[in-house]
Amino acid sequence: MKKINFKKCLLLAGAYFVASLLTQYFINDSTELTAVIIGAIVFAVFIFIGEILSKKDVKR
Repeated sequence: MKKINFKKCLLLAGAYFVASLLTQYFINDSTELTAVIIGAIVFAVFIFIGEILSKKDVKR
């Protein structure tokens, strides 16, 4: 099994977090910061699961 890249997962989740905050700022949305943090965590989990599934050794 290959090594999972945690740094990539965190960078993508951070990019999602920043993009969400910038989007809220420019459209004057009043969504709470908690919702953005939960969204970033869920996004990070999906990225991590994708990393795990892509790193499995597939025997053909």
